[in-house]
Amino acid sequence: MKWINGSYSIFISLFVLFSISANPSNPEKKGDSLVQLERYREALIFYERQIFDSREKPVITRLLLKKAQCLKLTGMYAEALDELKRASYAGFSDSLSFEVLYESALCAWLSSQFDEAAARIKMLQHFVKDTVMVKRSLLLETLILAEQLKWEESHAKAVVYIQSLQIPEREQEKMLLALEKQFQSPPKLKKENTGRWLNYLVPGSGQVYAGYPAGGIMSFALNATSLAFGVLMIINGYYLTGYIIGTGLLQKFYFGGLRRTEYLVQKTNYLRIRKFNDEIKEILMTDVKIE
Repeated sequence: MKWINGSYSIFISLFVLFSISANPSNPEKKGDSLVQLERYREALIFYERQIFDSREKPVITRLLLKKAQCLKLTGMYAEALDELKRASYAGFSDSLSFEVLYESALCAWLSSQFDEAAARIKMLQHFVKDTVMVKRSLLLETLILAEQLKWEESHAKAVVYIQSLQIPEREQEKMLLALEKQFQSPPKLKKENTGRWLNYLVPGSGQVYAGYPAGGIMSFALNATSLAFGVLMIINGYYLTGYIIGTGLLQKFYFGGLRRTEYLVQKTNYLRIRKFNDEIKEILMTDVKIE
């Protein structure tokens, strides 16, 4: 059965390639029809063959955009970004340059490559001269800045974005008030170094600092028990047993607690950032869809 499935996949790929060669007219529409049928793999092969055959940069760029869109529909955002990095945008119309750079920034944001996303937005602002078109990237830029923890800059961009919306003034004021309230209380993030040093001094205290008191108490108890076991064995004359087992257990629980502290601090920070930024999205993206 696996052999049959593999042979079928090869057949489909070859069929697509030969169909492209035999029917050169309107190649983009044929690829689009494959996407509409959710035959994404064949569509990707189709577009890549057209890219290989084409010599015109604008055509290649449009095909790369379609290929990236196809990958985006399957949730492969990082791969979509890689395809868009192949695309040219300098010297083209503002609309085509905007589409390439905006989609690049969007795919970078969706794949959590926030520095790359910010760089793409900067490039968009440099290459696209149409200011009205550039304003269409304000929402995405706001969300990218928030993910970079640049909340003051994100707030400023969010205000400009809301003021640019064609909505009733009352709704605009409501959004601005909600935004102001949100940015007044940015999340308080924990410091990994502080958690680590606390745990060096008192095992388990770093986990309490990270917001997990139960885990911290358990860590302290395990370390104390290991130390007590080793001391008890030595007092009773079992020097080798007390040293090897006591020290081994203490070392394991002590350094394991340090690693656990680092993980918990990162987890706490992630959850706080995620909650804060999701609330910003909820305020800004009411009845709005980024695509």
